[in-house]
Amino acid sequence: MPNLNQSSTRPLKILKKPIVIIAILSLIGFADAAYLTASDYFSFAVPCSVTLGCETVLKSVYATIGPIPVALIGVFYYLTALIISISIITSTSSSYNNRAGKIILGIFSLGFLASGYFVYLQIFIIKSLCLYCLISALISLLLFISSVLLNKKRGVEAPLTQ
Repeated sequence: MPNLNQSSTRPLKILKKPIVIIAILSLIGFADAAYLTASDYFSFAVPCSVTLGCETVLKSVYATIGPIPVALIGVFYYLTALIISISIITSTSSSYNNRAGKIILGIFSLGFLASGYFVYLQIFIIKSLCLYCLISALISLLLFISSVLLNKKRGVEAPLTQ
């Protein structure tokens, strides 16, 4: 009979599906943002066959915050999400996983709001759409939804729904 007081070295079985989805989406978002960042720093054109507005969006005044490309902020956003999600997957501590789950819920809430703002800018201000930016916005939405699902069983509400 197993000793229930003994700690296990196996990762906890915590809603593995949402956190694995978060890790995969974060990796895809990281690649998308890194590609756009590289296009900015190395000055190469981004092919945009579907929406035909990538260059317009990526060269707009809204593509940077001061000297920093918005895509570079996305790189750090997705990299942070990837690191936290991997740490949750491999952690054996439920208290750590609860704290980390709350942190990514907060991060993804901010990312969701920022993405909404950037989509608004593309549609109503710049009047051009960037396929890569829209993919990033979709990933941010899916990350937000996944983090809500991840935290739902823990009784944590999304900051946007409180």
